Amino acid sequence: MIGYIEGTVKTKRDGALIILVNGMGYLVQVPAPTLMSSNIGDDVALHIEPKASENTPLTLYGVETEEERDLFAALCKVQSVGGKVALAIIGHLGFERFCLAVQNEDHKAIQSVSGVGPAMAKKIVPGCEKFVKANFTPRAEGARGNSEYVERLTVALNNLGFKHDGVRAAVEQTVGSYPANAEFRVLLGACLTKVSIAA
Repeated sequence: MIGYIEGTVKTKRDGALIILVNGMGYLVQVPAPTLMSSNIGDDVALHIEPKASENTPLTLYGVETEEERDLFAALCKVQSVGGKVALAIIGHLGFERFCLAVQNEDHKAIQSVSGVGPAMAKKIVPGCEKFVKANFTPRAEGARGNSEYVERLTVALNNLGFKHDGVRAAVEQTVGSYPANAEFRVLLGACLTKVSIAA
């Protein structure tokens, strides 16, 4: 069973990367921020969670950390949550923000993920409560006031074609709403969602 892959990005597809390992290409579904930040020829390392059912072939889902892989598995145990939605949650909220949403019973934060409605959010919170209690300890740090991240995110969004006046303000607002240790790729995904809605 595949649990981890290190290789080179051969091709990017809709929602997936083809990762070349020793002459063999593995099709791996990944969160949107990982897909956006990966370029052909890049070296990548992903923790893999394979999933299969009677009606679908084996699908490989890849995330960047072990805690995200464990969260993915926990999410997929919740009724009506499949691999696609689980990846969307991880890509949009990230591990820490999702766990905080579950702890605070913040259904609106979970509903901000594409494909998650009110009914599903109400299942996810109690369905992941035990996982969060066992695997997450909130940090004492406040929200990030990181001007370097604001600059990098603004430039990245400008390069993607978002150049309207509200881009920087949207970035600052998004960065300020995330924990201090939020990863760049998670912030980029959240900023992209925000400016796409505003465009």
